[in-house]
Amino acid sequence: MTIPDAVSNLFVESLKLSAKQRTVLDVINKHPRGITAARIATIMDTTVNTLRGHLDELLAQEAIRAEAPNVGSRGRPALVYYSRVPDNRAIALEYITLVRVFAQYLLETTDDPRAAAYDIGRTWAREIATEPCDESELLVRLAQMGFDPVPVEEPHNLADTRLAAPLAEQPNAQHPEAPEAAEMADGTATSRPDHPGRPIIELRSCPFLHPDKDTPATVCDIHMGMLAARKGPDGRGFTLTPHHGDVLCHVTVINEHATATDIGDSPPYSDKTQ
Repeated sequence: MTIPDAVSNLFVESLKLSAKQRTVLDVINKHPRGITAARIATIMDTTVNTLRGHLDELLAQEAIRAEAPNVGSRGRPALVYYSRVPDNRAIALEYITLVRVFAQYLLETTDDPRAAAYDIGRTWAREIATEPCDESELLVRLAQMGFDPVPVEEPHNLADTRLAAPLAEQPNAQHPEAPEAAEMADGTATSRPDHPGRPIIELRSCPFLHPDKDTPATVCDIHMGMLAARKGPDGRGFTLTPHHGDVLCHVTVINEHATATDIGDSPPYSDKTQ
């Protein structure tokens, strides 16, 4: 039995394609039900013979597959080409939705959803990296994840940093029926700008915000846990101050002697999460 390929190996960014091969692949991507070489050639205003080398290279890199249609006509049927390269946008939307559903499930089924979400975030961080992460590396990682991070050059009042699109339409972005969510909205560090740390990065977008749906509070807790587990080279940690009203989310570097309870934007966890 053939073992499935890891999707990450099929991202177009992982393939070594020429500009023309990328164009051929784009045409095939737009035809999920398959397309023949003759049809590709017509769309690209070229000949099948010219196209053949590009198709062979895409086949060699396993970016596409070719199948003979199951038809009863005489003669050798034309091969139909299918893309194996995933749609990055579709993947992002599907898995962002999955994370939101999972976070909501924690709120509705777990005795302490904030602690569970935070622990999940810490486990996530350990899975993706074990080496210390400095501020510049963290900035790159957050940019890759879609948070549009911007370094905070000088300390300033968090209340002066406003969202470009206020989230007043999403009050607290919490699940209204969960008591933990209301507690979070009133008690996190977003309402306490004097926590023992300094903002180093402000996040100007969030891949988990939905224009028409509230974002479960546990989504933020997962990211708090992930950041808390990403220690800097000097041993200091990071934490997340979630947005409050129209104040942007901030990544904060934790002062050397600060504890999770001091910071306040991490739930008051037991020693097992430290």
